[in-house]
Amino acid sequence: METDNINEQENPTQTERNVHNGEGVFTLDKNPRKNMSKSQQSHKKKRKKFFKNLAKAVSFIFFPLLMPVYGTFMLFNMKLFTYYPVQYVDTARKTIYIFGIILPCLSFIILKLFKAISDVRVPRKEERLVPYLCIACCYLYCAYLLFRNAMPIWVINLVLCVSFVIFIESIISQFWRISGHATSMGLMTGAIMVAGYSTYTNVCTTLSVFVFIAGIVGTARLYLNRHTDAQLIVGFFFGLLSVLLISYINPGQVFRLL
Repeated sequence: METDNINEQENPTQTERNVHNGEGVFTLDKNPRKNMSKSQQSHKKKRKKFFKNLAKAVSFIFFPLLMPVYGTFMLFNMKLFTYYPVQYVDTARKTIYIFGIILPCLSFIILKLFKAISDVRVPRKEERLVPYLCIACCYLYCAYLLFRNAMPIWVINLVLCVSFVIFIESIISQFWRISGHATSMGLMTGAIMVAGYSTYTNVCTTLSVFVFIAGIVGTARLYLNRHTDAQLIVGFFFGLLSVLLISYINPGQVFRLL
């Protein structure tokens, strides 16, 4: 008996692992994964893989370069534009598609072919300056063409805001990896608010849905470990506040300065 007590005192970790179940002594492993059955481990891996693929799908669907597609669709399906000539609306739509969607996407592809960027998603912050500046210039020229086409001022300001936000984001990205996904969601949220206010349209339902989607996108980015909470929050409110502030600018004065 004395020797047993001495052994227990000398090796307390052994007594912590050994458990008496009435039939004998068995050893519990401190690693919970080893205590799980193979079926449980397999189920856990499948579930993790499913959520990871789901997060990737959400990130792709709401990729920043694709947001103008959704924004343009929502914009020109507003009741306001049913009172404009069809040719006028088609010209504005083509302008946004060419300079806001096609050319930015082509610039990313060309930069990828010339190995200026490692991936079209631009995961490295040091690679973001050139492609972001290309997009900012495309949107600035797009806003100028819309101004010449006599589009509503609030529409021109939305396009100007995108150019401004991307330009500032290209500078910030050299020091800190702000979330492009969150910024684009903030821009879209602000654009819905400005569109509703400018056209006296009730957009509460659309706004609520989009804020919910923004939460899903942010959760997906966190799940993939692409960004931190701060990068997502700052990105969202940077995009949102930029839209609300720039909506008061007179685009004519901006283009006179340029």
